[in-house]
Amino acid sequence: MTPHWWRTRVDMTPTDNPNRIRQIRQRALVIAQQEIGKGETMGNNQGRDVWKYTRNRKSKGPWCAAFVIWCIEEAAKHYAVPCPIERTHGARRLYKRIGKFGQFIDKEEMPEPGDIVCWWRGDTIRDYRGHIGFVDSVNANGLIRTLEGNRGKFPAKVKLYTLRTRRLLGYARL
Repeated sequence: MTPHWWRTRVDMTPTDNPNRIRQIRQRALVIAQQEIGKGETMGNNQGRDVWKYTRNRKSKGPWCAAFVIWCIEEAAKHYAVPCPIERTHGARRLYKRIGKFGQFIDKEEMPEPGDIVCWWRGDTIRDYRGHIGFVDSVNANGLIRTLEGNRGKFPAKVKLYTLRTRRLLGYARL
């Protein structure tokens, strides 16, 4: 039997219970923060933590999106509700799903902790590849700190970074 948090069907809308959605967003960030320092151990895109994020899909592909959706799934599971976002390991695809479910935040607006941040990769902005993470904090001066997995060379870990605006696609709020 498939666990309730693994369903691919979206059973919840933002208007069903906006308070619960906000709680899931905040809890997902707390879960992500608890994962700082975890990541690759056995090779590039490999290791127990990576396999946990990918739900044991031992592929050798990037795991940034798997990390983000895992945190959201775990947060939904904490509240005993279905995950509102269908699992994908594609960063740009996950960003679009979160934004369509909740809302996209304009790049010029200030994001909030728990929002999702996405960048494009490749030669052009039209390339399907991307990178995704969480907004961890925003200070009074507008400095944005992100929490990302699978950034950098092996052994990539879940880490905090200062936001880089180069190739920034934007933000999405669950």
